[in-house]
Amino acid sequence: VPATPAVGSWQLPKGDSGVPGVQGWEPDFQACWRLRAATPSCVTTAFDSGSTDIYLQPTLPGATGLTGYLDETQGPLELLFPEVNSPPIWSLTPSDDGNRDVSVAEPGEDAADVVLAGLPLFDSFDVAFDQQTGTVSLHGKG
Repeated sequence: VPATPAVGSWQLPKGDSGVPGVQGWEPDFQACWRLRAATPSCVTTAFDSGSTDIYLQPTLPGATGLTGYLDETQGPLELLFPEVNSPPIWSLTPSDDGNRDVSVAEPGEDAADVVLAGLPLFDSFDVAFDQQTGTVSLHGKG
């Protein structure tokens, strides 16, 4: 567990671990996001430690009409905690510099997650997955 306090924490839904007698957790949870100062929305989210980018579905408010990688004029992307009316705990201005890549899927592409958050988020925080409690949390780098 990271040494710094959590700035955000989300409960994962219970799932099947595939191991008898061991509780498993689903990877998707509800988190609140705002893109381009649009109305914030709590949507299905996954933190993906294997992803180098952040991927958005065009159903996220603010993403309508956007496709492909976003540039500096098409942000910011903000993560709000604990609820939709809370101030952001994280903000990112998209860029193509390799560290701030945010992409909006083509309309009609099926995905379970409206937001799939990878490396641009993880560069800002230590991320903890607690197998016992089924929570995922973000902590300041410590």
